[in-house]
Amino acid sequence: MTNQYPHNWTWQLATAEGSPWRDSRIRRGANLAIDRAAMKGMLGGLMDEGAGLLPLGSTWNDVPKFKWGYDPAAAKKLLADAGVTPRTPLKTKIGISTSGSGQMQPMAMNEALQQMLKEVGIEIEFEVFEWNTLLAIWRDGWKAPSNRGITGINISFTAIDPFTAMIRFLRSDLTPPAGNNWGDFSSPDYDALIARILSGF
Repeated sequence: MTNQYPHNWTWQLATAEGSPWRDSRIRRGANLAIDRAAMKGMLGGLMDEGAGLLPLGSTWNDVPKFKWGYDPAAAKKLLADAGVTPRTPLKTKIGISTSGSGQMQPMAMNEALQQMLKEVGIEIEFEVFEWNTLLAIWRDGWKAPSNRGITGINISFTAIDPFTAMIRFLRSDLTPPAGNNWGDFSSPDYDALIARILSGF
């Protein structure tokens, strides 16, 4: 018997100055290059296709502005507009672990993403950590020497309410060591939205 439960498997990306993921065209292009249905098949159907920090259709992710799906042509166009092609690839490094936190097959899953992204011009190298070490560098923030030059980190997490799902990763004053905004995401508009969430009934 199976059932959905709130456990997400994501790449948390650095979006501050100096990160290649700062350009939204690159982030969106990378998203459109991922064949989530193929990943689901690889895992025997035992996953839901991701659509952000919360399942698509949930109370806090019901009408996304960005259309999620597998569209390699649209991915290549967005990336080409940002100067990224298979001939002029973006090369970067992602921190991952071999197991931990209820991950299913993290090595195989990450290698599948690596292959899909290479097809559109994003070449990923992995820095592999033991799970507890990965958590420690996650708490250090992406610019800390312990991160060894990674620009994204593969962290799985439980999302049970707006704080655990979105706020702790994205509020600008929750960068390490104050919180889990590992990649220094900062948006005054988003901070204002969070303030409304926290002050609403």
